[in-house]
Amino acid sequence: DEVIKYLNNDDVTYKYFRWHSSGDIVDEQYLDGMVRVALACPQTTFLAFTKKWELINEWIDKHGIESLPVNLKIVLSMWDEEYNKTVKNKYLLPVTYVEFKKSSEFKANVPTGGYQCPGSCKTCKNCWKMMLGQMTFFHQH
Repeated sequence: DEVIKYLNNDDVTYKYFRWHSSGDIVDEQYLDGMVRVALACPQTTFLAFTKKWELINEWIDKHGIESLPVNLKIVLSMWDEEYNKTVKNKYLLPVTYVEFKKSSEFKANVPTGGYQCPGSCKTCKNCWKMMLGQMTFFHQH
């Protein structure tokens, strides 16, 4: 409720809001809260990167993909230790791949295509606009 009050004020309109620049969606209750905030703040586009693929799949199984607000972008995150894993992206949510400075496996083990992040959210905003089935590649920063 505090986040909703903060975002729905009469002084400033927040167009973009990123949930946790480090950290993750901790559980279903937390995700429910994120959905509630997005529904209460339709003027704001929300973004959350997560490595909790199974939690997201289970939430969508339970509530349906249509229950994710259009202004809440959940982007599945893939780090170097996961490149060779088969992860179920049942709902074709957007995916990001992170290329670590010391990773020799990146180019050999990630899909080709996708958007190359320029490294500045202030000028790009691509992740807030990603659609189902799209991917972005980041260099470690």
